[in-house]
Amino acid sequence: MIERRNYNKKERKHALHSSVAASADSSGRLPQQQQQEQQQQQRQQQQQPQQQQQQQQQQQQQQQQQRQEQQQQQQQQQQQQQQPQQQQQQQQQQQQQQQQQRLPAAA
Repeated sequence: MIERRNYNKKERKHALHSSVAASADSSGRLPQQQQQEQQQQQRQQQQQPQQQQQQQQQQQQQQQQQRQEQQQQQQQQQQQQQQPQQQQQQQQQQQQQQQQQRLPAAA
């Protein structure tokens, strides 16, 4: 019985130790691991929004690039449409340049 009790005590101590170890793990080692895991999860969570943001940014950039391409296409279309206007603008610029050239000549 004494051995049994001692054994029970040992078991209890072992159980206590294991529970202490568990609590120590939960408050000591594991929290670090948990923290690391949580940090990793948080980092992953943080990184996921960032990745999402990056993806969104990339998508936005792509959209912007596409928009720019569309704008370029539109610009090309506008250029095609504006070619007469550009010619007018060029003419205006030439006129302005001529005027500017004439201004010092007039001055």
